[in-house]
Amino acid sequence: TTKLYLDEGGVFDVNGVQDKTYPIVLNGGTFANYGTAVGDSKAQFWNLEVAADSFIDAESEFSTIASKYGSQEFKLGGNKLTKLGAGNFYVIFF
Repeated sequence: TTKLYLDEGGVFDVNGVQDKTYPIVLNGGTFANYGTAVGDSKAQFWNLEVAADSFIDAESEFSTIASKYGSQEFKLGGNKLTKLGAGNFYVIFF
């Protein structure tokens, strides 16, 4: 499986797009949504690993949710994940 690595200073903006299901490794970078709000009814970014202190920038709402509300991974590994922005970021587990 291909992983997206976000190193320090890097920013990945989902830009309001849903159905992105590849794993993301935050290695000091910023995972963001600067586009329209992404609801919680579609699979999106359900494997998130925080490998170094990193950021979530929710200027518009988005979340992590597994396909068909299945299992997902959310690994902090003792690192800090700081939420920025006026929107909400949800980690949805079922």
